[in-house]
Amino acid sequence: MQDQSEPKTRVFLIGFNRCATTSFHRFFNANGLKSVHWDSGRLAKRFYANIGADVPLFKDYPEVTVFSDMIYLSETTFIEPFKEFERIDRAYPGSLFILNTRNCDKWISSRVQHPRMIERCMSIYGVETAEEVIYRWRLEWHEHHAAALRHFMHRPADLLVYNIETDTPDKLGAFLEPKFGKLDIEAFGHHNGRGKYERMAKSKEAAAS
Repeated sequence: MQDQSEPKTRVFLIGFNRCATTSFHRFFNANGLKSVHWDSGRLAKRFYANIGADVPLFKDYPEVTVFSDMIYLSETTFIEPFKEFERIDRAYPGSLFILNTRNCDKWISSRVQHPRMIERCMSIYGVETAEEVIYRWRLEWHEHHAAALRHFMHRPADLLVYNIETDTPDKLGAFLEPKFGKLDIEAFGHHNGRGKYERMAKSKEAAAS
């Protein structure tokens, strides 16, 4: 039996980091839907700890509706629970999934600019060059997208593929409305590195967050 404090429908962002995860997080919170974003890596670490303990995947966040930026990167560890969407789907039936995406080359450029990400991944992957890291990122990108599309092939109402560079918030609102009612799509914007929050309801291009 579901705890009354738990949300009836959860939303999971299953795109990579640097794909506007902060913007989605702010959008959901602005619409009164409790959202957790990264949580200093705790979100990702607790996910796998809970698997090991054979307890609910997100038992540490019982009242949270939306989960985004499920990633943890350190000098020795790189985990990305958003790739476990099949496991999440089984554990939380009736959930919605958003594959937040963008042009792959632009995504890689954004990741390369992230402080020390290349260096850490070189060490974790056991490779000697940045090119080898980028090759692996590109491979994982395409494999993950293909797997997500394949998994939800016959359930289009459960997966939204949202390109942050070409799609508008209307598409996001239409996807969520059946479960959450009409949301304020004007609350969806791009939060850039300088901390400025820009509206992009009509924008055709958005950089990653």
